[in-house]
Amino acid sequence: MRLISSSNEIVYQTLVKRFEIPKDSKYPTVSVLGNDFNASSFHIQSHAENKQILQIKNRVNRLNEFMGSLDEVFGEYMKKTFGDWYKGREVDDVNFEIDVSALTDEEKEKALKLFPQMQIHIILPIFKNAFDNARTKQKVQPFHLPYRDSGESIYLFEGDNALQVFFTMKFDTHVDRELGELFLQEMKDAKRVNTRELSHAPPVAYTSGSVPSDLAGTGLDIVEKSNEKNYSFVSLSLFDRHIAEDSVFSTVEKILFLRPYLEYHLKCSKAYMHIRFRDRVRTLLQNLEASKDTSGVEKVKRTASGKFLSSQIQSERSKA
Repeated sequence: MRLISSSNEIVYQTLVKRFEIPKDSKYPTVSVLGNDFNASSFHIQSHAENKQILQIKNRVNRLNEFMGSLDEVFGEYMKKTFGDWYKGREVDDVNFEIDVSALTDEEKEKALKLFPQMQIHIILPIFKNAFDNARTKQKVQPFHLPYRDSGESIYLFEGDNALQVFFTMKFDTHVDRELGELFLQEMKDAKRVNTRELSHAPPVAYTSGSVPSDLAGTGLDIVEKSNEKNYSFVSLSLFDRHIAEDSVFSTVEKILFLRPYLEYHLKCSKAYMHIRFRDRVRTLLQNLEASKDTSGVEKVKRTASGKFLSSQIQSERSKA
C-alpha cells in the first residue's frame, strides 16, 4: 500500500510562487479553484483592491451542519492557529487573508505548513474538544460528521475502555465492495503482526450489511434499516496514547484520510487490473496472429472425426 499526502500540493505551489515575488514588484492577479478530499473545495484569489493580499476560502461539505454548539471552540482554535490570517466563518466557508508583502521568512514557512492542510485544521477542533473531555474524564458528547453526500459519515462516541470512531462506507459497485473488504481485512489483520511500528496503532474492525450494536445504541442519526445492506461499517478504538495533546493532529489527520486512502487504492487496483487485462488480450491476439499460415500452400484439413471439410470437398470436385 502507498501513502497519500494530506497536504494539498496545488495550494502549496500557489503560495510558493506568490512568496517568491519580490516585495517591490507588481503582483499579478491570481485566481485558483480546486477540490480537496471529502468533497471540500478551495478558492485562492487576489484582493480586488490590493493584489498584495491573498484571499483564501475553504469550503468544507456540510460544515455548518455538524458545527453545532462548538462555534466558539472553533473560533478560538482558528485564531490561535492562524492568527490574524483567519477572517471568520460563513456557513460552510472558512475565510483567510494574507498580506504577502508584510510576511517575514518565518511567517512564510508557517503559512506553507498550515494552508495546504487547512481542511484538517478546520475539522480538528471538533475532535480536539472530544479528546480533551476524554483526557480529563469528562463526558464525551457523541457526534457524527456527515462528510460525504453519499450518506457516509464519521461517528465518535465514548466506549467502555476507549473512544470509538465509526465510519460508514458506501461502495458504488460490487467490485468496489469486494476490493474494499480485502483492504479492510488487511488493515484488521495488520495488528497481528508483532512489529514496533504497528504496536501503537488503533485496532480496526469492520462489518458489512448491518449496523453494529455499539453504534446502534448511541442514538445518533444512522443509515436507515432498509439501506444498511449497502454500507460497510469500520471502527477504530482510540486509547490514551492516540488522544494525547501531542498526538491530536496526527490522529485526526489519519481519521479524515482513511476513506480517501481506501478510495485511492481501490482506483489503483482497478486500474492495475485493467492494464493486466489489456496486456493479456494483446498477447492472445499476437499469438493468434502468429498461428496463421502465410505460406500459401493449401493443406488437407480434416474434422475431429477424420472426415474432410465440406468446403475442401467442394474445392476438389471443382478442380476435377
